[in-house]
Amino acid sequence: MRFRRGKPEEKDDGAREGVPPVYSYLEGAGYRTRPAPERRPAAEPGPPATEAPPEPETYEPEPELYAEPETYEPQPELLESAAPAEEAAAVEAPPAPAEAAPAAPARPGKRRLAGYSLPLSASGRSSLVPSPPWHYSGDFLVVEYRVDPTAALSFLPPELEPGTDPGAAAAIFADWQSCSESGEELLDPVRAQYKEFFVVLSASHRGNPVTRCPLMWVDQGFSLARGWLQGFPKKPGSIWMTRPVTVGRAGPRLEEGARFAATCAASDRRLAEATLTLTGLSETGPTVNTPPLVNTRFVPPWDPKGGSLSEHVFAGGRDREISPVWEGEATLRFYESPSDELALLAPLEVGKGFWFSFGYTVDGGKRLT
Repeated sequence: MRFRRGKPEEKDDGAREGVPPVYSYLEGAGYRTRPAPERRPAAEPGPPATEAPPEPETYEPEPELYAEPETYEPQPELLESAAPAEEAAAVEAPPAPAEAAPAAPARPGKRRLAGYSLPLSASGRSSLVPSPPWHYSGDFLVVEYRVDPTAALSFLPPELEPGTDPGAAAAIFADWQSCSESGEELLDPVRAQYKEFFVVLSASHRGNPVTRCPLMWVDQGFSLARGWLQGFPKKPGSIWMTRPVTVGRAGPRLEEGARFAATCAASDRRLAEATLTLTGLSETGPTVNTPPLVNTRFVPPWDPKGGSLSEHVFAGGRDREISPVWEGEATLRFYESPSDELALLAPLEVGKGFWFSFGYTVDGGKRLT
């Protein structure tokens, strides 16, 4: 519909009566439309003082938008079918039992938690460390060197004295595989394999040669916990070693001229690195780490009035086996760190390096007396 001055001119363009074309088009496209607003005719001119003003237009909501919500009316046939079941249940239901007496408390000692190490459980299967014996097999890269004797002495407990060769030390990288007596960890290698790096110092106890491990890093949690049980000063770290091969070219063979390397890092910082170039089989093997190893089992007191666990023990071990030992020229470097003191034991002189495989079994140790 077009509007001009004067009377409107009608035009047939498919619109419904009383609905402008655009509304009719939207309804055809699937849109719900409202009726077009009714136009009121213009008021006849007259004296404004005698006529009342037009009433304002009011908005009336569409009935379909404000319809009452549907209510649920149960179906009679469903109620009729359910009624007999409810009546039958009411008839067959046994009388309510009398209030039961409170259960007697469990006798002390009836329930127990099991396990060799934390966490403990009813079955003991959750322990991080299984009970000994523990069997070990691994590859070793060892570099013997000399350290400042004063620095070495600062890491010895009062019960130990410097060795007959003060300042003798060894840096040891090891790639281990271990298991308990059942050997079940070997079928779940993540629980069996780990690597570690540690330093060994020459010492003595009442005139007898011993060794002391002041610092150590390991890359698996179960090995860290097991080390603390034995008194090893293990900390989390990242250790990597070159592996020898017997096929292919992606690794050295155990032969003259073969080159190996190893690194240790902790807290995102490189702590140690070593290299070894084999020159031949060794007649003696490493000597610094040969004497018994003395560790310290230590647990601080939790109750301020209680005491702490602090005892020196021999690391122990039996059924030792060792492969032929290769030796060669070695390099060794330690680096500073804000949270580790390895640099205090930095090498003043580097001796020979060694590569070999070693295995043994641990099932406890003895206290130092």
